[in-house]
Amino acid sequence: MMTATINDQWQGTLEDLQRLKWIRSIEHLALEGEKVTDEWMQHVKPIKTLASLALKRTRVTSRGVAQLNDHPSLMSLDVKYTPLDDDTLPHLASIESLRFLKLYGTLVTVESARTFQADHMAVDVDHRMGAFLGVACPRAPELCYVSRVQSDTAAERAGIKTGDLIIEFDSEIVRSFDDLKRLISRYKPGEKTTVVVVRPGISRSLSIKKTDELKLDLQLKNHAMGLEITGLEMKSAWYTSGLRQGDVISVFGNQAAKEKATVEEEFKMAIDTEFIDVVYYRKPNRKKSDVTFGEWK
Repeated sequence: MMTATINDQWQGTLEDLQRLKWIRSIEHLALEGEKVTDEWMQHVKPIKTLASLALKRTRVTSRGVAQLNDHPSLMSLDVKYTPLDDDTLPHLASIESLRFLKLYGTLVTVESARTFQADHMAVDVDHRMGAFLGVACPRAPELCYVSRVQSDTAAERAGIKTGDLIIEFDSEIVRSFDDLKRLISRYKPGEKTTVVVVRPGISRSLSIKKTDELKLDLQLKNHAMGLEITGLEMKSAWYTSGLRQGDVISVFGNQAAKEKATVEEEFKMAIDTEFIDVVYYRKPNRKKSDVTFGEWK
């Protein structure tokens, strides 16, 4: 696959762009910078092998995209910080080969993007206002643990670190990376919000023998990492075994401790003299940070 990139370092003329159609193997074309205008699109349409087009910080409008009508092979259109508006979408509907549409920081409204997606189920539409946080996390349904923080990003400046678990964003619960991406998509670069993370630390474990005297006398409530112990008497066998109020149980027996009912069922199913294994975190630290969003690079 041949990739061609033209940015602000381009010194050619508009007529020089005609030569693109002579390069028959171009499958991916990236155009970046304010030199890129609607007039450039007339030289993109003749590239019959083109499968992917990226427009970044250009001046292309819906009038320019109209020149791509009925393109025979374009499968992916990636647009960032370019003034495309709602009038763009009917032109894209004419491209039958289109399967991926990414709109970050454009003038296309959320409502129009949703309508386009509903009417064109074959196209995967990723519409965002353009804010960029700068974290990588596991895919859903895994919890939103930060596996990487990009340097010089909003996340790094807010103090978010690898290993943090993002549990709230703008006062809304975050259960997965999909939740986080959906919430970020509402924001523009430069806008601010708050993010709440939990720093779990190192997990601990214990085993306690099931006996007739052992009671499940733990008071529990839901937590992003499992179940938080909100009440525990010092005379309890669980206290003697090492658990404390504020600890968060992530695994109880053979099950992830996502619901109190799961713990109750595991306890009920354990037979006498069997050991129940518990994995927990010692009072994980909760941290709230202010975030000012940047742009996608």
